[in-house]
Amino acid sequence: MTTINIIVSPYHNIGTHFFSWSLNFVAGNVENNSECFNGINWHHSKIDSSFGLENTKETIEELSNTSEKFTNLNVILRYLDDISHDLYRKEFKEISVDQRTAVEKANIDDYKKTLRWLQKQNFIPIILDYNNNDISSVIYNDRFAVDWTGKNYSTHDDVVSVYEKAFFADNIYTNDSSIWDRREKLALIYHKKVKVVDSLLSLIDNQLPHLYYTSDDIWNNLDSVLPEILETLNLPFNHDNFVEWKKQYNIWRKVHDYCFSRHFDRIIDSIKHNKYMSLKRFNMNFYKEMLIQQELIKNHNLNFKTWKLEKFPDNTQDLHKLLEPNCHIL
Repeated sequence: MTTINIIVSPYHNIGTHFFSWSLNFVAGNVENNSECFNGINWHHSKIDSSFGLENTKETIEELSNTSEKFTNLNVILRYLDDISHDLYRKEFKEISVDQRTAVEKANIDDYKKTLRWLQKQNFIPIILDYNNNDISSVIYNDRFAVDWTGKNYSTHDDVVSVYEKAFFADNIYTNDSSIWDRREKLALIYHKKVKVVDSLLSLIDNQLPHLYYTSDDIWNNLDSVLPEILETLNLPFNHDNFVEWKKQYNIWRKVHDYCFSRHFDRIIDSIKHNKYMSLKRFNMNFYKEMLIQQELIKNHNLNFKTWKLEKFPDNTQDLHKLLEPNCHIL
């Protein structure tokens, strides 16, 4: 019978495919396939996934009877469209705001039941959660663009366009022919709910065995974390593979751009209070600029004079000079 390792990772972009391959490779269960790495993500490495309680039960039964010594199963939330069809016989984009809230709650309730069922079956879930300071990287450094239906896209721009058409087709902020207008429009309307709960730990039975790690552990300390996981799950540890794995880890970890998000509060404070801070090291892009403008509008009642401002200045004092009171009704 195949041993199944449970990975609880409902958020994309955290590195679940690389994490799963790491378990397999260091335990000697797969060969090194790092030559297939595309410099963006590790999705060339296969991982099984399940969605919600019923699908998880079915998938575990199927995987238990394979010829593999062990395999990894990533347990994910159900897609919102599927629950919307179950509850209202409509697509998620077609239902009311209150109904969307009900769909999201039903999804969390089902996920909680799923995780607790797994624990009762004596699985030790490996929980990969986002550090709160890292979560906005999903927007400005999206390495695998996907929407609420589970459909994949080439870029995050494509997902945003679909989001706009689905939820803001009649929005009054329609003039976005220029980059500065589009930046402001998205700052006003884009509310992608990335993190579903404050901590995944709130969904499990904390009295039962589990392993919990954040994005900081995965991106910056996985070489220390991995031996602990293998030992806890009674998996073998191949030292030669571990040495080779560390080379790949030091390459892969560079694709995660967390510096901007971890300094975000300081950036906002510096802009607001005319403190000097260089932005050059953050490799600013359109979505990083949008997030700054969004934060100032929604939480500080401030905006920028952005007419013909195609790119933000590279320091916070020059941005401070562009501040003005927010005139938008939210």
